[in-house]
Amino acid sequence: MNNDIVNEFLTESREHLETVEEELLKLEQDSRDSKTINELFRAIHSIKGGAGFFGFTSISQLAHDMENLLYKARSGDLLLENRHIHVLFAGLDRLKE
Repeated sequence: MNNDIVNEFLTESREHLETVEEELLKLEQDSRDSKTINELFRAIHSIKGGAGFFGFTSISQLAHDMENLLYKARSGDLLLENRHIHVLFAGLDRLKE
Protein backbone atom coordinates (compact mmCIF):
# COMPACT_ATOMS: atom_id res chain seq x y z
CA MET A 1 0.00 0.00 0.00
CA ASN A 2 1.32 3.44 -0.93
CA ASN A 3 2.28 5.36 2.23
CA ASP A 4 1.53 8.71 0.57
CA ILE A 5 -2.06 7.69 -0.06
CA VAL A 6 -2.48 6.37 3.49
CA ASN A 7 -0.98 9.59 4.89
CA GLU A 8 -3.41 11.62 2.78
CA PHE A 9 -6.30 9.57 4.18
CA LEU A 10 -5.05 10.18 7.73
CA THR A 11 -4.70 13.91 7.12
CA GLU A 12 -8.16 14.18 5.63
CA SER A 13 -9.64 12.05 8.39
CA ARG A 14 -8.15 14.31 11.06
CA GLU A 15 -9.76 17.28 9.32
CA HIS A 16 -13.10 15.45 9.24
CA LEU A 17 -12.74 14.59 12.93
CA GLU A 18 -12.25 18.27 13.73
CA THR A 19 -15.44 19.00 11.82
CA VAL A 20 -17.26 16.24 13.70
CA GLU A 21 -16.18 17.67 17.04
CA GLU A 22 -17.22 21.21 16.09
CA GLU A 23 -20.58 20.06 14.78
CA LEU A 24 -21.27 17.84 17.79
CA LEU A 25 -20.72 20.83 20.05
CA LYS A 26 -23.30 22.72 17.97
CA LEU A 27 -25.63 19.74 18.13
CA GLU A 28 -25.56 19.91 21.93
CA GLN A 29 -27.11 23.37 21.62
CA ASP A 30 -29.69 22.46 18.97
CA SER A 31 -30.18 18.76 18.28
CA ARG A 32 -32.69 19.48 15.52
CA ASP A 33 -30.46 21.66 13.34
CA SER A 34 -30.53 19.91 9.97
CA LYS A 35 -27.46 21.77 8.68
CA THR A 36 -25.40 20.51 11.62
CA ILE A 37 -26.71 16.96 11.22
CA ASN A 38 -25.90 17.03 7.50
CA GLU A 39 -22.36 18.29 8.14
CA LEU A 40 -21.81 15.54 10.68
CA PHE A 41 -23.19 12.91 8.33
CA ARG A 42 -20.92 14.00 5.46
CA ALA A 43 -17.78 14.05 7.61
CA ILE A 44 -18.49 10.61 9.08
CA HIS A 45 -19.43 9.26 5.66
CA SER A 46 -16.08 10.41 4.25
CA ILE A 47 -14.17 8.72 7.05
CA LYS A 48 -16.17 5.53 6.57
CA GLY A 49 -15.54 5.46 2.83
CA GLY A 50 -11.80 6.01 3.12
CA ALA A 51 -11.44 3.48 5.91
CA GLY A 52 -13.37 0.94 3.89
CA PHE A 53 -11.17 1.54 0.85
CA PHE A 54 -8.04 0.83 2.88
CA GLY A 55 -9.53 -2.15 4.69
CA PHE A 56 -9.54 -0.44 8.10
CA THR A 57 -12.53 -2.49 9.16
CA SER A 58 -12.94 -1.36 12.76
CA ILE A 59 -12.82 2.33 11.75
CA SER A 60 -15.20 1.73 8.88
CA GLN A 61 -17.68 -0.18 11.06
CA LEU A 62 -17.68 2.42 13.83
CA ALA A 63 -18.15 5.23 11.32
CA HIS A 64 -20.93 3.20 9.68
CA ASP A 65 -22.74 2.86 13.01
CA MET A 66 -22.41 6.59 13.66
CA GLU A 67 -23.57 7.32 10.14
CA ASN A 68 -26.66 5.15 10.63
CA LEU A 69 -27.64 7.11 13.73
CA LEU A 70 -27.22 10.37 11.85
CA TYR A 71 -29.11 9.01 8.85
CA LYS A 72 -32.10 8.31 11.08
CA ALA A 73 -31.91 11.86 12.42
CA ARG A 74 -31.62 13.28 8.88
CA SER A 75 -34.64 11.36 7.68
CA GLY A 76 -36.75 12.39 10.67
CA ASP A 77 -37.04 8.86 12.04
CA LEU A 78 -35.11 9.80 15.18
CA LEU A 79 -35.05 12.91 17.33
CA LEU A 80 -31.54 13.19 18.69
CA GLU A 81 -31.40 13.32 22.45
CA ASN A 82 -28.49 13.90 24.82
CA ARG A 83 -27.86 10.17 25.05
CA HIS A 84 -27.43 9.95 21.26
CA ILE A 85 -25.07 12.91 21.25
CA HIS A 86 -23.01 11.30 24.02
CA VAL A 87 -22.77 8.11 21.96
CA LEU A 88 -21.56 10.15 18.99
CA PHE A 89 -18.95 11.87 21.18
CA ALA A 90 -17.80 8.44 22.40
CA GLY A 91 -17.53 7.30 18.78
CA LEU A 92 -15.53 10.41 17.97
CA ASP A 93 -13.13 9.64 20.80
CA ARG A 94 -12.64 6.09 19.49
CA LEU A 95 -12.07 7.32 15.95
CA LYS A 96 -9.45 9.75 17.21
CA GLU A 97 -7.62 6.84 18.81
